[in-house]
Amino acid sequence: MVLSCTESFNIGGIQLGKALAKAQLSPFDLVGLEKPPVSEAETSKVLRFIENNNLPMPENKALPIPFEAATNIAAFLQALDEDSNATNGVTIPALFNTLAQDKQLDFKTHSSRYFNYQPTFRYLIGQGRMKGLWGDSKPLMNYAKVLDYLYNGLGLKPTIPKVASDWRDYTDSSTLARSTAEVYDFDETKQQLIKKILFYRLLSALPTDFDMKIISSYNPLGSLATKQEFIIDYDVSGDKITLDLKADYNQNNWITYFSHKDIDPEQGVVQKYAENYDYNSYGYLTSVIYSHSNSSYVEPTLIMSRSHDYSYTNKTLSEIVTREKLTDTTHYLYDALGRSLGYSTETKNDLGKIVAQSSSTMDWSNLTKTITFKNLSEQSNELVITEQTLLKYDPQWRVIDSKKFKDTNSDKVWDAMEAYQANYDNAGNRTYYVQQLDNNGDGKVDQNKREILIASANKITITQEQDTKGGGVYNLLSKEERALDNNGNWISKTLNKADATTTYQERGYKNYSNWFPLYTTGAEPDKQLIIQEFFINNGVF
Repeated sequence: MVLSCTESFNIGGIQLGKALAKAQLSPFDLVGLEKPPVSEAETSKVLRFIENNNLPMPENKALPIPFEAATNIAAFLQALDEDSNATNGVTIPALFNTLAQDKQLDFKTHSSRYFNYQPTFRYLIGQGRMKGLWGDSKPLMNYAKVLDYLYNGLGLKPTIPKVASDWRDYTDSSTLARSTAEVYDFDETKQQLIKKILFYRLLSALPTDFDMKIISSYNPLGSLATKQEFIIDYDVSGDKITLDLKADYNQNNWITYFSHKDIDPEQGVVQKYAENYDYNSYGYLTSVIYSHSNSSYVEPTLIMSRSHDYSYTNKTLSEIVTREKLTDTTHYLYDALGRSLGYSTETKNDLGKIVAQSSSTMDWSNLTKTITFKNLSEQSNELVITEQTLLKYDPQWRVIDSKKFKDTNSDKVWDAMEAYQANYDNAGNRTYYVQQLDNNGDGKVDQNKREILIASANKITITQEQDTKGGGVYNLLSKEERALDNNGNWISKTLNKADATTTYQERGYKNYSNWFPLYTTGAEPDKQLIIQEFFINNGVF
């Protein structure tokens, strides 16, 4: 008889997970993964899922996969490590167990956007800082860096395909063509992503010369530090910078300064833009100052200032934002698991009068959400609901039904409505969706739009159609066909539009053994540059 014992692993009141007892356990064991993804096929699947679920459109999102939960557990443990050096093991300060005794965290969140922003997580890190657990320094890494430390600690070398080249051929109805080649490479030593772009007439062999170069560099914790764009001047055999972006971070890897300079190769700097950020001990943004200048001789001048105040309990985070003559007070409510139950925001002018309200309520038992906006009516001088959205999710946390109502003239009568329904297959593909618009509030559909996806082992076909009169007669908007490789990554794409415009694209991949940069570097909507990680950190909670 073989006996097995399942144990729970906790830090204070925070449950990391359960696993069968064995000599060595990893975060993957705690989320039920027998082994982490290592092969090209396995990592390709994970990458596609994470990319698609970090898009801004909520209807495309699904629940986090166990891989992301394991990443969050690893990020949590590395954040608590006494010496912030994950290469020599993780040691949790004993006092932290006391601080976390009555706390809970939700590790089943999308790693790149949500976990580090949980109020309980920030509160505990802030408490630890003030108690001197880490010498007032607690760096928080980009989650792809977390994965690299985790894999290296387990002695694993994954095979991770990332986009190495994009080829495009644009053809219009007059058969004129303009083609573009984009080639990417990542220097692991310098932590630089280099992108070269060539614009040319015909798609042929990849040239060695290029017209534009973009270099993005990252700090040791994985956040974007600089980005520069150059145009290539063949007459003088050199390149000239046209954009210079710089970002500075504090010891906890939160952005403190961001500058953006547009540069004319002949005239020099023609526009400057800058942002300055301050934080409290809990890592919450306390103030942000925006400044701008459109002259190379004038320093940026203040264009907007915002200040933030926070208070936090186990279930509520309160935020006060002051911006010019308006003050926003927002209360975020969470359940015992750290899941969002919604928020309520009230906006007052400098006279203390409420001019707007908004709220969101989440019902986890029925997987429904309601979002409501109110604005002050000039006619009645009272707050009137001007927009309300009702959302229904499936068990995988994808929107399957929604309705948005609008009252554009504040007469307390809906005068516009938008509806959305969607279906998904077992692989997570959104196989069908339809949007319906009632533009005048008469209860009749004025316009329909739908998308149909058919997937096979080596091809995906996506068809978009539109019914402009609401009568059920659809006309073709576009038809897209993607050819897939054996790992499910698309390698060519043809997009035919109703106006007879055709876009053809090819894509090549290069294998890496590190997760960073996690996002592939293609320019399509379903491929995000890792720069998005920076903009997510840019004062957004």
